[in-house]
Amino acid sequence: MTGDENYHVVFRDGNLFIDCGLYNRYLSGIESVILLKAAAAILILPVHNQAAGGNLLKIRNTQGDRCVSTISFLRQNGFDDCFASNCKVWWDDSASALVADLSDLPRAVNGDSS
Repeated sequence: MTGDENYHVVFRDGNLFIDCGLYNRYLSGIESVILLKAAAAILILPVHNQAAGGNLLKIRNTQGDRCVSTISFLRQNGFDDCFASNCKVWWDDSASALVADLSDLPRAVNGDSS
């Protein structure tokens, strides 16, 4: 990703929202993704073969914005699942994934964070 691009995703109420510009640029034609927690980020990996599974990227509106349920992923990784936060994202060629910065995501307050 070049420095003049400024992409964000939105985590809100247990869902991840991806606007159509970001989707078309990096995930065009992809119908599901896998979320992985890295040290200080969440990797959003495109799944190229539906038989491999993943979380369904649902079409949200006529513009082509997408959303994916992240409730179980957030809970399993110690994050609060009822919040709203914009996260900066960028494409990482070495990981073949979008990388979402975790610095703004609220951690769960019930002691389950690890």
